[in-house]
Amino acid sequence: MKLFGNSKRAARLAGADASERRQGRNLSDLSEETDQQKKLGKGLKSLLIVLSVLLVLLLAIVLFLKVYVRPPDDFRHPISLDTIDPDTNLPVELPQEASPKSDGVYTVLLAGTDHDGTRTDTIMLVCLNVNKNRVSLISIPRDTLVETRGGRARINSVYGAFGCGKDGMEALMLEVEDVLGILPTGYVLVDLDAFVELVDTVGGVDFDIPQNMNYEDPTQDLYIHLQKGYQHLDGSKAIQLVRFRSYASADIQRTKVQQDFLRAVASKCLSVENIGKIRDYCEIFNKHVLTNFSVGNLLYFAQEVAKCDLSAAEAETLPGTSVWVGDAACYKLRESEVKKIIEHHTEP
Repeated sequence: MKLFGNSKRAARLAGADASERRQGRNLSDLSEETDQQKKLGKGLKSLLIVLSVLLVLLLAIVLFLKVYVRPPDDFRHPISLDTIDPDTNLPVELPQEASPKSDGVYTVLLAGTDHDGTRTDTIMLVCLNVNKNRVSLISIPRDTLVETRGGRARINSVYGAFGCGKDGMEALMLEVEDVLGILPTGYVLVDLDAFVELVDTVGGVDFDIPQNMNYEDPTQDLYIHLQKGYQHLDGSKAIQLVRFRSYASADIQRTKVQQDFLRAVASKCLSVENIGKIRDYCEIFNKHVLTNFSVGNLLYFAQEVAKCDLSAAEAETLPGTSVWVGDAACYKLRESEVKKIIEHHTEP
Protein backbone atom coordinates (compact mmCIF):
# COMPACT_ATOMS: atom_id res chain seq x y z
CA MET A 1 0.00 0.00 0.00
CA LYS A 2 1.45 3.39 -0.97
CA LEU A 3 0.85 5.98 1.72
CA PHE A 4 0.90 9.76 1.51
CA GLY A 5 1.37 9.90 -2.25
CA ASN A 6 -0.45 12.54 -4.26
CA SER A 7 0.38 11.57 -7.83
CA LYS A 8 -2.89 9.73 -8.41
CA ARG A 9 -4.86 12.55 -6.90
CA ALA A 10 -3.11 15.15 -9.03
CA ALA A 11 -3.77 13.15 -12.18
CA ARG A 12 -7.44 12.80 -11.40
CA LEU A 13 -7.90 16.45 -10.58
CA ALA A 14 -6.04 17.48 -13.73
CA GLY A 15 -8.52 15.58 -15.86
CA ALA A 16 -11.65 16.48 -13.96
CA ASP A 17 -14.61 17.68 -15.98
CA ALA A 18 -15.45 20.27 -13.37
CA SER A 19 -12.18 22.17 -13.79
CA GLU A 20 -13.86 25.32 -15.10
CA ARG A 21 -16.17 25.57 -12.14
CA ARG A 22 -13.34 24.90 -9.79
CA GLN A 23 -11.08 27.51 -11.40
CA GLY A 24 -10.55 30.56 -9.27
CA ARG A 25 -11.88 28.97 -6.11
CA ASN A 26 -8.72 29.01 -4.06
CA LEU A 27 -9.05 26.68 -1.13
CA SER A 28 -6.60 28.74 0.87
CA ASP A 29 -9.05 31.62 0.83
CA LEU A 30 -11.51 29.49 2.73
CA SER A 31 -9.24 29.37 5.75
CA GLU A 32 -9.77 33.12 6.16
CA GLU A 33 -13.30 32.83 7.46
CA THR A 34 -15.45 35.80 8.43
CA ASP A 35 -16.68 36.11 12.00
CA GLN A 36 -20.06 34.81 10.87
CA GLN A 37 -18.49 31.74 9.24
CA LYS A 38 -16.43 31.05 12.34
CA LYS A 39 -19.60 30.98 14.40
CA LEU A 40 -21.24 28.63 11.95
CA GLY A 41 -18.18 26.45 12.03
CA LYS A 42 -18.64 25.92 15.77
CA GLY A 43 -21.87 24.05 15.21
CA LEU A 44 -21.01 20.38 15.42
CA LYS A 45 -23.15 18.57 13.01
CA SER A 46 -24.37 15.35 11.70
CA LEU A 47 -21.67 12.83 12.17
CA LEU A 48 -21.17 9.21 11.80
CA ILE A 49 -24.32 9.02 13.80
CA VAL A 50 -26.24 8.75 10.59
CA LEU A 51 -24.03 5.84 9.85
CA SER A 52 -27.13 4.41 11.41
CA VAL A 53 -28.90 5.58 8.29
CA LEU A 54 -26.29 3.75 6.31
CA LEU A 55 -24.59 0.78 7.94
CA VAL A 56 -26.76 0.54 11.03
CA LEU A 57 -30.34 1.36 10.12
CA LEU A 58 -30.07 -1.12 7.25
CA LEU A 59 -29.02 -3.81 9.68
CA ALA A 60 -32.65 -3.98 10.71
CA ILE A 61 -33.61 -4.89 7.16
CA VAL A 62 -31.24 -7.79 6.69
CA LEU A 63 -32.17 -9.42 9.97
CA PHE A 64 -35.34 -10.72 8.38
CA LEU A 65 -35.07 -10.05 4.65
CA LYS A 66 -33.54 -12.31 2.06
CA VAL A 67 -32.65 -10.23 -0.98
CA TYR A 68 -29.86 -10.08 -3.48
CA VAL A 69 -27.01 -8.28 -1.80
CA ARG A 70 -23.75 -7.40 -3.53
CA PRO A 71 -20.34 -6.15 -2.43
CA PRO A 72 -19.59 -2.56 -3.49
CA ASP A 73 -17.86 -3.21 -6.80
CA ASP A 74 -20.57 -1.47 -8.79
CA PHE A 75 -22.35 1.88 -8.18
CA ARG A 76 -25.04 1.64 -10.85
CA HIS A 77 -28.09 1.66 -8.57
CA PRO A 78 -28.48 4.80 -6.42
CA ILE A 79 -30.67 4.51 -3.32
CA SER A 80 -34.30 5.38 -3.97
CA LEU A 81 -37.75 4.63 -2.60
CA ASP A 82 -38.42 3.12 -6.01
CA THR A 83 -36.51 0.09 -4.77
CA ILE A 84 -39.11 -0.50 -2.03
CA ASP A 85 -42.33 -2.30 -2.89
CA PRO A 86 -45.13 0.01 -1.58
CA ASP A 87 -47.42 -2.94 -0.91
CA THR A 88 -45.01 -5.08 1.10
CA ASN A 89 -42.51 -2.43 2.29
CA LEU A 90 -39.79 -4.86 1.20
CA PRO A 91 -36.85 -4.20 -1.12
CA VAL A 92 -37.45 -5.33 -4.69
CA GLU A 93 -35.06 -7.80 -6.31
CA LEU A 94 -31.90 -6.07 -7.45
CA PRO A 95 -29.95 -6.63 -10.68
CA GLN A 96 -27.00 -8.98 -10.60
CA GLU A 97 -23.62 -7.33 -10.07
CA ALA A 98 -20.09 -8.55 -10.69
CA SER A 99 -18.03 -10.51 -8.20
CA PRO A 100 -16.07 -8.37 -5.74
CA LYS A 101 -12.45 -7.48 -6.43
CA SER A 102 -11.81 -6.60 -2.80
CA ASP A 103 -9.49 -8.11 -0.23
CA GLY A 104 -12.41 -8.12 2.17
CA VAL A 105 -11.79 -4.67 3.67
CA TYR A 106 -14.13 -1.82 2.73
CA THR A 107 -13.70 1.82 3.74
CA VAL A 108 -16.65 4.21 3.71
CA LEU A 109 -16.06 7.96 3.82
CA LEU A 110 -18.82 9.35 6.03
CA ALA A 111 -19.27 13.14 6.06
CA GLY A 112 -21.76 15.49 7.69
CA THR A 113 -22.37 19.05 6.51
CA ASP A 114 -22.32 22.20 8.62
CA HIS A 115 -25.06 24.77 9.14
CA ASP A 116 -24.85 26.34 5.67
CA GLY A 117 -24.26 23.01 3.91
CA THR A 118 -20.85 23.87 2.45
CA ARG A 119 -18.44 22.51 5.03
CA THR A 120 -18.08 18.92 6.17
CA ASP A 121 -17.49 19.46 9.87
CA THR A 122 -17.73 15.73 10.49
CA ILE A 123 -15.45 13.46 8.47
CA MET A 124 -15.00 9.81 9.38
CA LEU A 125 -13.71 6.67 7.75
CA VAL A 126 -15.74 3.56 8.54
CA CYS A 127 -13.64 0.41 8.06
CA LEU A 128 -15.45 -2.90 7.56
CA ASN A 129 -13.37 -6.08 7.52
CA VAL A 130 -15.59 -8.93 6.34
CA ASN A 131 -12.80 -11.47 6.85
CA LYS A 132 -12.54 -10.76 10.58
CA ASN A 133 -16.13 -9.55 11.18
CA ARG A 134 -14.77 -6.27 12.47
CA VAL A 135 -15.93 -2.70 12.07
CA SER A 136 -14.00 0.36 13.21
CA LEU A 137 -14.27 4.14 12.99
CA ILE A 138 -11.50 6.64 12.27
CA SER A 139 -12.28 10.33 12.80
CA ILE A 140 -10.50 12.94 10.70
CA PRO A 141 -10.53 16.29 12.57
CA ARG A 142 -12.35 19.01 10.66
CA ASP A 143 -9.38 21.40 10.88
CA THR A 144 -6.91 18.89 9.40
CA LEU A 145 -4.40 20.75 7.22
CA VAL A 146 -4.28 19.63 3.59
CA GLU A 147 -2.23 20.68 0.59
CA THR A 148 -4.32 21.50 -2.49
CA ARG A 149 -3.77 23.07 -5.89
CA GLY A 150 -4.91 26.36 -4.40
CA GLY A 151 -2.65 26.15 -1.37
CA ARG A 152 -3.04 24.99 2.21
CA ALA A 153 -6.50 24.73 3.72
CA ARG A 154 -8.64 22.87 6.25
CA ILE A 155 -10.05 19.61 4.99
CA ASN A 156 -13.62 20.61 5.92
CA SER A 157 -13.51 23.34 3.24
CA VAL A 158 -12.82 20.99 0.32
CA TYR A 159 -16.46 19.89 -0.20
CA GLY A 160 -17.78 23.42 -0.68
CA ALA A 161 -14.77 24.62 -2.66
CA PHE A 162 -15.42 22.01 -5.34
CA GLY A 163 -19.09 22.81 -5.79
CA CYS A 164 -20.73 20.61 -3.12
CA GLY A 165 -22.83 17.60 -4.15
CA LYS A 166 -21.20 14.81 -6.12
CA ASP A 167 -18.24 16.92 -7.30
CA GLY A 168 -17.54 18.08 -3.76
CA MET A 169 -17.59 14.55 -2.36
CA GLU A 170 -15.36 13.20 -5.12
CA ALA A 171 -12.85 15.96 -4.39
CA LEU A 172 -13.04 15.16 -0.68
CA MET A 173 -12.44 11.48 -1.46
CA LEU A 174 -9.22 12.41 -3.25
CA GLU A 175 -8.09 14.63 -0.37
CA VAL A 176 -8.71 11.78 2.05
CA GLU A 177 -6.66 9.52 -0.19
CA ASP A 178 -3.83 12.03 -0.09
CA VAL A 179 -4.01 12.32 3.70
CA LEU A 180 -4.50 8.64 4.56
CA GLY A 181 -2.81 6.93 1.65
CA ILE A 182 -5.91 4.95 0.66
CA LEU A 183 -8.86 5.85 -1.54
CA PRO A 184 -12.16 5.06 0.25
CA THR A 185 -14.40 2.43 -1.35
CA GLY A 186 -17.18 5.01 -1.57
CA TYR A 187 -18.83 7.89 0.26
CA VAL A 188 -21.95 8.82 2.20
CA LEU A 189 -22.90 12.43 2.90
CA VAL A 190 -25.63 13.25 5.44
CA ASP A 191 -27.22 16.47 6.63
CA LEU A 192 -28.38 17.66 10.02
CA ASP A 193 -32.08 16.85 9.63
CA ALA A 194 -31.34 13.18 8.99
CA PHE A 195 -29.89 12.84 12.47
CA VAL A 196 -32.84 14.46 14.23
CA GLU A 197 -35.39 12.39 12.31
CA LEU A 198 -33.56 9.14 12.89
CA VAL A 199 -33.30 9.58 16.65
CA ASP A 200 -37.00 10.48 16.88
CA THR A 201 -37.95 7.55 14.62
CA VAL A 202 -36.34 5.03 17.00
CA GLY A 203 -38.02 6.63 20.02
CA GLY A 204 -34.99 8.47 21.36
CA VAL A 205 -31.73 7.16 22.78
CA ASP A 206 -30.47 6.70 26.34
CA PHE A 207 -27.01 8.20 26.84
CA ASP A 208 -24.64 9.28 29.60
CA ILE A 209 -23.79 12.95 29.00
CA PRO A 210 -20.20 13.49 30.19
CA GLN A 211 -20.56 17.09 31.43
CA ASN A 212 -22.95 20.01 31.71
CA MET A 213 -23.40 21.58 28.29
CA ASN A 214 -24.49 25.21 27.95
CA TYR A 215 -23.94 27.24 24.82
CA GLU A 216 -25.99 29.71 22.74
CA ASP A 217 -25.43 31.20 19.30
CA PRO A 218 -28.54 32.96 17.89
CA THR A 219 -26.81 33.49 14.52
CA GLN A 220 -27.19 29.80 13.77
CA ASP A 221 -30.27 29.18 15.91
CA LEU A 222 -28.16 27.06 18.25
CA TYR A 223 -29.19 26.69 21.89
CA ILE A 224 -27.56 23.94 23.91
CA HIS A 225 -28.64 23.27 27.49
CA LEU A 226 -27.98 19.74 28.74
CA GLN A 227 -27.15 18.47 32.19
CA LYS A 228 -24.50 15.88 32.98
CA GLY A 229 -25.69 12.33 33.58
CA TYR A 230 -27.51 9.34 32.11
CA GLN A 231 -30.78 10.37 30.45
CA HIS A 232 -33.16 9.89 27.52
CA LEU A 233 -32.48 12.09 24.49
CA ASP A 234 -34.98 12.82 21.73
CA GLY A 235 -33.87 14.22 18.38
CA SER A 236 -33.71 17.87 19.50
CA LYS A 237 -31.64 17.05 22.59
CA ALA A 238 -29.43 14.61 20.72
CA ILE A 239 -28.52 17.25 18.16
CA GLN A 240 -27.47 19.54 21.00
CA LEU A 241 -25.18 16.79 22.25
CA VAL A 242 -23.41 16.24 18.94
CA ARG A 243 -23.11 19.95 18.13
CA PHE A 244 -21.52 20.83 21.45
CA ARG A 245 -17.76 21.33 21.27
CA SER A 246 -16.67 23.28 24.36
CA TYR A 247 -14.60 20.49 25.84
CA ALA A 248 -11.22 20.83 27.53
CA SER A 249 -9.66 18.82 24.69
CA ALA A 250 -11.79 20.47 21.98
CA ASP A 251 -12.40 18.32 18.87
CA ILE A 252 -10.79 15.21 20.36
CA GLN A 253 -13.34 14.86 23.18
CA ARG A 254 -16.16 15.93 20.88
CA THR A 255 -15.30 13.12 18.50
CA LYS A 256 -15.22 10.55 21.31
CA VAL A 257 -18.70 11.61 22.45
CA GLN A 258 -19.95 11.28 18.88
CA GLN A 259 -18.45 7.82 18.55
CA ASP A 260 -19.97 6.67 21.83
CA PHE A 261 -23.34 8.05 20.80
CA LEU A 262 -23.15 6.13 17.52
CA ARG A 263 -22.95 2.89 19.45
CA ALA A 264 -26.04 3.86 21.44
CA VAL A 265 -27.96 4.74 18.27
CA ALA A 266 -26.85 1.52 16.62
CA SER A 267 -28.16 -0.55 19.52
CA LYS A 268 -31.49 1.26 19.44
CA CYS A 269 -31.88 0.77 15.68
CA LEU A 270 -31.33 -2.95 16.18
CA SER A 271 -33.77 -3.27 19.07
CA VAL A 272 -36.87 -5.44 18.74
CA GLU A 273 -39.26 -2.48 18.80
CA ASN A 274 -37.53 -0.77 15.87
CA ILE A 275 -36.70 -3.67 13.60
CA GLY A 276 -39.86 -3.20 11.50
CA LYS A 277 -39.37 0.49 10.68
CA ILE A 278 -37.86 -0.22 7.29
CA ARG A 279 -39.79 2.30 5.24
CA ASP A 280 -39.22 5.04 7.80
CA TYR A 281 -35.48 4.43 7.60
CA CYS A 282 -35.57 4.43 3.80
CA GLU A 283 -37.49 7.72 3.72
CA ILE A 284 -34.88 9.36 5.94
CA PHE A 285 -32.14 7.99 3.73
CA ASN A 286 -33.84 9.10 0.53
CA LYS A 287 -34.34 12.67 1.76
CA HIS A 288 -31.08 13.37 3.50
CA VAL A 289 -28.31 11.11 2.20
CA LEU A 290 -26.06 11.40 -0.87
CA THR A 291 -24.02 8.30 -1.74
CA ASN A 292 -22.36 6.56 -4.66
CA PHE A 293 -23.25 3.13 -3.24
CA SER A 294 -26.13 1.12 -4.67
CA VAL A 295 -28.94 -0.35 -2.61
CA GLY A 296 -27.35 -3.74 -3.08
CA ASN A 297 -24.04 -2.39 -1.81
CA LEU A 298 -25.68 -1.01 1.32
CA LEU A 299 -27.55 -4.21 2.01
CA TYR A 300 -24.30 -6.10 1.61
CA PHE A 301 -22.68 -3.82 4.19
CA ALA A 302 -25.62 -4.29 6.52
CA GLN A 303 -25.44 -8.05 6.19
CA GLU A 304 -21.73 -8.05 7.02
CA VAL A 305 -21.96 -5.53 9.87
CA ALA A 306 -24.70 -7.71 11.40
CA LYS A 307 -21.99 -10.33 11.93
CA CYS A 308 -19.81 -7.89 13.88
CA ASP A 309 -19.82 -7.16 17.60
CA LEU A 310 -20.61 -3.43 17.54
CA SER A 311 -19.91 -3.11 21.27
CA ALA A 312 -16.31 -4.04 20.51
CA ALA A 313 -15.96 -1.65 17.56
CA GLU A 314 -12.73 0.34 17.72
CA ALA A 315 -12.95 4.12 17.39
CA GLU A 316 -10.11 6.60 17.33
CA THR A 317 -9.16 10.05 16.12
CA LEU A 318 -6.15 10.67 13.92
CA PRO A 319 -3.30 12.14 15.98
CA GLY A 320 -1.84 15.53 15.21
CA THR A 321 -0.67 18.91 16.44
CA SER A 322 -2.32 22.33 16.39
CA VAL A 323 -0.63 24.78 14.02
CA TRP A 324 -1.39 28.25 12.69
CA VAL A 325 -1.62 28.98 8.97
CA GLY A 326 -1.99 32.71 8.67
CA ASP A 327 -4.83 33.60 11.00
CA ALA A 328 -6.38 30.14 10.87
CA ALA A 329 -5.90 27.45 13.49
CA CYS A 330 -5.31 24.09 11.79
CA TYR A 331 -4.48 20.51 12.77
CA LYS A 332 -1.37 18.93 11.28
CA LEU A 333 -1.45 15.14 11.28
CA ARG A 334 1.51 13.12 12.49
CA GLU A 335 2.05 11.05 9.36
CA SER A 336 4.02 8.17 10.85
CA GLU A 337 1.34 7.55 13.48
CA VAL A 338 -1.47 7.95 10.96
CA LYS A 339 0.18 5.37 8.71
CA LYS A 340 0.23 2.80 11.52
CA ILE A 341 -3.42 3.45 12.36
CA ILE A 342 -4.56 3.06 8.76
CA GLU A 343 -2.54 -0.12 8.29
CA HIS A 344 -4.02 -1.58 11.47
CA HIS A 345 -7.62 -0.89 10.49
CA THR A 346 -7.31 -1.91 6.82
CA GLU A 347 -5.21 -5.06 7.01
CA PRO A 348 -7.06 -8.03 5.44
